[in-house]
Amino acid sequence: FGMAAIFQLLALFALGVLVFVLRTPYRPLVERPTPTAQTWIVWRQSNYILFGVFGIVYSIASFGTDGLLTLHIAETRGVGMQTIGGFGALRGVGALVGAVFFALFYPRWGMRRAQTWALLLLSFGCLLPLFDWPLMIQAFLWGVCWAFQETAFVTMAMRFSRGALAATFFALFM
Repeated sequence: FGMAAIFQLLALFALGVLVFVLRTPYRPLVERPTPTAQTWIVWRQSNYILFGVFGIVYSIASFGTDGLLTLHIAETRGVGMQTIGGFGALRGVGALVGAVFFALFYPRWGMRRAQTWALLLLSFGCLLPLFDWPLMIQAFLWGVCWAFQETAFVTMAMRFSRGALAATFFALFM
C-alpha cells in the first residue's frame, strides 16, 4: 500500500489512543502536598544521582543502538526499504513481548534482579547486529531486549519519583 498508507495507519493508532485518553475521566488518586525546599533535598541523595547517571549511560547504549540499527542493516546487508520496514514492525512485536516479560517477572524477581537482567539483555541486544543471524530474528530479539530494559528503567524512574515533586523527578529521569 506504500508509505502513505503506513503513516496514515500509525496516525489512526495514535488518534485511537487519544480518544481513549479524552474519554477517561480524571480522578486524582491522593492529595499532593505543596512542594517545599525540603522536597529538593531528596534530589541530592546519592541514590538519585546514581540513578540519573545510570539513566544517561543506559540511554546512550539503548537509543544509540536502536537509532543505528537500520543504517547498519542497510549498509552491511544491502537490503531495501521494505525489508527495513519489516524489521521495524517485527521489532515492535518483540517490544510488546519484552514489556510483557518484564511485567511477568518483576513481581517475582524484585527490582534488583529484574534490572540486572534488563542490563544483560541490553548488552546482548547491542551485540545482535554483529551476529550473522536471520534479520527478522534479530529484529524480534532486539525488540524484546529493548522493551524489557526500557520497561525496567521506567519502572525504576516511577519508583524514585515519589513525593511532592513526583512528576518533575519522573520527567527529569526520562
